[in-house]
Amino acid sequence: NDPKLNELQDEINYLKRLSECENILKFHGLVRRNTSLSVIMKWGEYKLQPYLEKYLNMEWTKKLLIARGIADALNFIHTNNILHYDIRSDNIYLDILLQPKLCGFRIAKDSPIIMNSANDKTNSRWTPPEKFREEEYTKASEIYSFSLILWEIINHKLPFHTVDPKDIKIKVLNGEHPQPETINNVPVEYQEIMKKGWDSNPSKRPTIQKVSNVLNKLDSELHGVKIGGYDDNFLSPKAAAFKDDASFEDDASSIQSDNSCVSYNADLNVTHHFAKKSKVLDKFNPFRKHLDIEEAIKLHNRRQYKKAWKLFKAIEVKTGSPEAKFCVGYYYLKGHHEGRGGKPDPDSSLKYLYQAAKEGQRNAQYWYAEVILNSNYNLKAQKDDRNHQLAIQYLEKASNQGCISAMRDLGEIRKKGKYGCPPDKYVGKDLINKARTLSLLCTFD
Repeated sequence: NDPKLNELQDEINYLKRLSECENILKFHGLVRRNTSLSVIMKWGEYKLQPYLEKYLNMEWTKKLLIARGIADALNFIHTNNILHYDIRSDNIYLDILLQPKLCGFRIAKDSPIIMNSANDKTNSRWTPPEKFREEEYTKASEIYSFSLILWEIINHKLPFHTVDPKDIKIKVLNGEHPQPETINNVPVEYQEIMKKGWDSNPSKRPTIQKVSNVLNKLDSELHGVKIGGYDDNFLSPKAAAFKDDASFEDDASSIQSDNSCVSYNADLNVTHHFAKKSKVLDKFNPFRKHLDIEEAIKLHNRRQYKKAWKLFKAIEVKTGSPEAKFCVGYYYLKGHHEGRGGKPDPDSSLKYLYQAAKEGQRNAQYWYAEVILNSNYNLKAQKDDRNHQLAIQYLEKASNQGCISAMRDLGEIRKKGKYGCPPDKYVGKDLINKARTLSLLCTFD
């Protein structure tokens, strides 16, 4: 019956609900220290704006990936009639795969317990004119702020970077906005939707669904060309032009690994490992086309999970490689085998993760341990202490191979003495600090 506790529970439930979206920074819980409460969120590798300032020659594909991820987060909250109240690049983290994670949500209350109030002052660089005029704040207000982030992504600068902060309000109320600059390789459609987003009249701004549609269309045009009448067959533009076997030349980006490892490419060695095996694979009907894990990963990164799943599964059947087994196990774990929003199947996942882990695949070793040691799954395998011991062994092996999250988790286990491990705070802290150092070194890649 304590109103403060009720309010706290409401805010916790609110943050948990937001965590359902993979482009919103995940809320893990609270820690109480004496009389204070600390919110525990998922680790974010980089903040968006410092990353943009550091990597001035970022490829357009990565910029589009970031823009689409932020749009997905906004689409999620707006579909659920939720407002963020403070959209700016400071409230966007990037994971190690450059997937954006929106954070810093505010709540429309004067004195929230663990969140900030929507009534508190926000940074003027991203503030829409209607908020300066103390008019109603709506979804369109957040489109305005997002359009400035779209400008940041292609210009690598803060909006109004040459303007004194105290003068920004006057310029915004006068209808001024950052000046679009001529930038190579930025499609006209991107620039047009960006300009529409910062229109002074909120009713003339596009919805987030409209923005998402434009960004997704650009991504489809950039990455793949659909041929014939078959939805499951995509070739790179170069391969399609020559009617050749699929030969993807883009970076083989990672399957979303929740920061589990420094580099997924280092684990899979997809370019070299599968280039050798592809010569002996059967052709993929109906076209003369090799099963190609790089193609599957491209489809995954475009979130075309059903298409990626078919390839991952076919490659696993044909090659039996630990990399393919990991991909199949990961898809079962995340529910991607059913497409976006699919139901996870951790039991099936464990079978494949275990097989790949036995063969030394470090991502699989980490995720096998993650499932076994996570009580939320409530699996039969978790009740066997021998599996706990095996999970610790796999964490150690993954850590020794440079898996950052395995190193961090193992450090926590050793520090606290969990799962039968004797407590050793010095070894634990050393592992945690090493993981943190490796994370920082990733910024120099």
